[in-house]
Formats: sequence, structure tokens, C-alpha cells
Amino acid sequence: TGDTSASPYIVATAQQMFLWLFIFLLTRPSKSQHKRAKAVVVKIRCDIQLLFLVSKSVEVFLVV
Repeated sequence: TGDTSASPYIVATAQQMFLWLFIFLLTRPSKSQHKRAKAVVVKIRCDIQLLFLVSKSVEVFLVV
């Protein structure tokens, strides 16, 4: 159809974020970094939600 131009970007961004989170979890932050780590995880969650919201909006826009 050709109206999935935003899809590769969204997938790539999501993959980068999950990869970053995976590396972050592997490195196990110390207790002093725990608060900051929590904030980062919350931010990533918000980013992912925003990403899906944007992708759905784009899909709706392209369908219309």
C-alpha cells in the first residue's frame, strides 16, 4: 500500500529503547543510582506509550 512510511521508524525507535533498557538492566545500577534508574524506567514507559499513541494516530490519519 505504501502508507506505512512511519512504521519502520517507530519499530527502529522501539527496538533502540528496548535494547537500551536491556543493557541498563544487565549493568544493574547501584543503590545510589536506584532513584534515577526508576525515573529513567518511568520515562521509557511514557515514551513507549507516546510512541504507540503516535503510531495509532498516524494509522488513523493515513486511513482517513
